[in-house]
Amino acid sequence: MDFGHAGVAAVSPPRSEARAAAHTRSEHALPLQVPASGQRAAAQAARPQHPVLVIAADPALQAGLADGLEQVGFVAAIVDDIGSALMSPDEVRPAGIVVELNLGSRPALEAFAALRMRAAARLIPVIVLCAQTDAESVRTATRNGIRELLPRAVPIPIVLHRLAHVVREYDVVRGWRAREARRRLLAEKLPDTLLRIDAQGTIKEVLAVGTSGIGLALDARGRGRRLDDMLPAPAGTSFATLCAAAIEGRHPVERELVRADGDGITTIDFRLVPFGPGRGLVILRDLTERLLAASYDPRGTHFYDSLTGLPNRALFMSRLREVLADGPPPDSSVAIIRLQVDQFKKVDQSLGPATADELLGEMGRRLIGLVEGGSPADSPGAGSLVMAARLEPDAFALLAVSLADRSACAAIAERIRQPLSEPVLLAGRELRSTVSIGISLWPENGADGETLMRNAAMAANHARADGTARLYTDTLRMRSLRGLDIEQHLRRALEGDELCLHYQPKIDVGRGALVGFEALLRWEPVELGRLDPAEIVAVAEQSGLIGALGEWVLRRACADAPSFQDPTVGPISVAVNVSAGQFAGGDLAAMTRAIIERAAIKPALLELELTESVLMNDSGRAFRTFSELRTLGIKLAIDDFGTGYSSLQYLRRLPIDALKIDGSFVKDIAHDTGAYAICSAVIALGHSLGLEVIAEGVETVAQAQALKARSCDGMQGYLIGRPMPGPSVITWIRRGEWRRAIERTQQPVATDY
Repeated sequence: MDFGHAGVAAVSPPRSEARAAAHTRSEHALPLQVPASGQRAAAQAARPQHPVLVIAADPALQAGLADGLEQVGFVAAIVDDIGSALMSPDEVRPAGIVVELNLGSRPALEAFAALRMRAAARLIPVIVLCAQTDAESVRTATRNGIRELLPRAVPIPIVLHRLAHVVREYDVVRGWRAREARRRLLAEKLPDTLLRIDAQGTIKEVLAVGTSGIGLALDARGRGRRLDDMLPAPAGTSFATLCAAAIEGRHPVERELVRADGDGITTIDFRLVPFGPGRGLVILRDLTERLLAASYDPRGTHFYDSLTGLPNRALFMSRLREVLADGPPPDSSVAIIRLQVDQFKKVDQSLGPATADELLGEMGRRLIGLVEGGSPADSPGAGSLVMAARLEPDAFALLAVSLADRSACAAIAERIRQPLSEPVLLAGRELRSTVSIGISLWPENGADGETLMRNAAMAANHARADGTARLYTDTLRMRSLRGLDIEQHLRRALEGDELCLHYQPKIDVGRGALVGFEALLRWEPVELGRLDPAEIVAVAEQSGLIGALGEWVLRRACADAPSFQDPTVGPISVAVNVSAGQFAGGDLAAMTRAIIERAAIKPALLELELTESVLMNDSGRAFRTFSELRTLGIKLAIDDFGTGYSSLQYLRRLPIDALKIDGSFVKDIAHDTGAYAICSAVIALGHSLGLEVIAEGVETVAQAQALKARSCDGMQGYLIGRPMPGPSVITWIRRGEWRRAIERTQQPVATDY
């Protein structure tokens, strides 16, 4: 039943005729047409007719509603029961329905349910009049989907007032839906992605996703995301700065953005137009295909990279398609080898773009030498390099044929790595640039060029993590998919504050006191299960979320720290780990200062733990940042000491407070003389530099006694206490559990030496 407006010609019967007509109306699908007086008919003809379906068996109610509806601009279509209404043609749709209903009759309620479903499908309001007004009847009405319920005895003007109100409401909803349908239809045909943003570059509404694919996977849930997290940064600025200047200055801006990933280079046209107070309209369009078409030149000059002289991605893919078109090679494989220059961004930032270009130019020359060198004459089946290309600013590709089997990939990777790792003299400095190598094989790892390129890029990303060449496997794919799942869930978790911290206690052995807790990240999404913190940090660093994650941990730890203080214990600090990616990605000192000021805590209650790799990657920056943090009054510790390659001379100059012995050494200290000697040396070294030394991973009394024998200052581990959520920390302190933990470390135990 469509309840369409077309075909409705019913008019309201005069009161005197209503009762006589009532007995015959139920025979008709549409109400009887009763002639009105000449004046009434003329008045009705002069204004639009809005039919209202009245379902009532009481003639007096029929007549009252018919007369009242006519006076307020409606025309009544009257039937005696719901069954007759359900038989009406599909094209009839009233503006509203008024039903007299017996809530105590199950058949009546079932018939009403069918009517309500059909009315709801067309957004037609339904008002129910009933004689029952007790509480149980109201509950029955609610259970049966009755939203507009009025007592049968309510005056007709009140029914009409309520009817007019809900009809207007439903008209508004219908109009909104129609406009939304038109907007969606238009948006589906647009090539552009349209976003409404604020002056900080945050999406307030996704107006259209567009047919021009730019790989953003946007939908209505894109609201709240930041342009800086989604799009390649505009040259020399950020989207937050760009949007603020454009919107506040009321002037449009246009930029061309270039995004490079495993699928190649995407060129995006970005336009921003002021769009009301504090708002802007962003228009995005993928220009890649247009630019590729425009760059085609029969002479071939636009198929080569001007910096290195190597073929570009377009020519490489063309050559790859030619190779694949010949069919799988007999008893051998074809390899696509992706090379990622690891130090490119660091050289670009530290020594400038010109020096970075020199590095890439030298890499290009060495790759040309590799291709011209052919294959080793004494190694049949080792593969022959037939083409090199520059895919992206810091990525190259090689095409190798005639590989006998998978084992040949290791040999060809080493053949590539050796010349590329030779020192390069740039800007008066001798630099060694490493490359991450990812390899995919045809036909084993894909049937087409795009799949093979994508899989090689995936393998190169994993190679970057462990510093080796990687051959694509399904295991890598599953790891990449898991990493992608973790990244997407992590973004939502950060936005929804779904992460939590647990805290592990730390004691001072000499003073027999509780001195602090280390904050440890915990996250257990329903879809993925509990995740190891190291895996979370690794995904965060690879996806660019490490800054937001590190800031969240630091902010939460500082917010929790005041609640841990107990006057009977003394100052209790909270230690937070800082990853290498977080340290390199922003101004740690400025962020920390802002957080402790917002949390209103004493800086001495915060301790930051950094690994040795942070120190060695950028020693100058580390020294400056450590000095700023120490000036604030924050404690600093080197975590996992002994597992890295710190320069002791450099370590002596750093403004740090403590060294933490890695748990791998503590594990065997009670029965292994080598582990005991290493721990003893670290403790002696720390004390000679005036540093506090804390041992991690203390799980047994024997380990604690061995450390005490060498005058280790502090301990943490399961023997002292397991990590616990914030509220449990407060209970743990008040119950004096820390005293019992200290007592456990003082129990006598025999050691193996």
